[in-house]
Amino acid sequence: MTSWEKRVTSVSTIFILIIITGAICLTVPAYAVEAPIGSDPGVQQDRPRINGDKVVWLEDSISGWPGDVVFYDLTLAARTQVTVSGQADLPSVSGDSVFWEDHRKPSGFYVDTDIYSYDVSSSVETVVSNRITTQYSTDAWGTKVVWYEFVDNLTRWDIFIKDTSTGVETQLNIVDDQINPRIYGDKVVFEDLTSGKSDIIMYDTSTTALTPVTNLPGSYQYEPDISQDKIVFSDNRNGNKDIYAYDITSPTPNGMRVTTQTADQYAPAVSSGTV
Repeated sequence: MTSWEKRVTSVSTIFILIIITGAICLTVPAYAVEAPIGSDPGVQQDRPRINGDKVVWLEDSISGWPGDVVFYDLTLAARTQVTVSGQADLPSVSGDSVFWEDHRKPSGFYVDTDIYSYDVSSSVETVVSNRITTQYSTDAWGTKVVWYEFVDNLTRWDIFIKDTSTGVETQLNIVDDQINPRIYGDKVVFEDLTSGKSDIIMYDTSTTALTPVTNLPGSYQYEPDISQDKIVFSDNRNGNKDIYAYDITSPTPNGMRVTTQTADQYAPAVSSGTV
């Protein structure tokens, strides 16, 4: 299944697409079923993320980001309001655990955001990280959550990984800037800006090994996602934005081209071989 936001009338609402297939799918098959799950009139719904049969999204009442996080269980057809502060953004979900960046603290000359979690089964909200700095863009797998934040006196971005079951937190601490992490199992992928442009790097949490996925002078690779042994990302090496894929178990240097249209394709997501 995949999820997305779709503009209907003057606002966006959340849809899911159910695809029953075991093969790699790059187009929507005829038997795929589109179903709206977020349809409150007059409420803007966007930034959806899906994990199994759980979906989260942001509702902002057309006032712009940040907003509030909503959790939806597709199996139970049950909706849970996760936040009501109007100060949440960029949610992610793993099982019954919801994560987001939180803007409730007053900010000075920079945006002071924190990382929060909410357990739907127990209705308990927890602070994951509340250092006095900017922390952005969560992603989660199992009990692990990743994000990036301003470090070294607000001079660069770095990736953080925290196991919420043990409380152990890891900072990658690589030179220069790393942003936009995604996690699956023991693998984390992210954009690395060390070379003055963006490349895709993979980090193995079990071995601490760093593996370059791309290294192409003169072009940019960004917006990575990962599922099982597949990594996808946006790439401008052909002059426009295309989607590329990288197989961890049988890698092709710098990935394989997935889309060939002359128009831009970007912000890919992958799940079980479906891009």
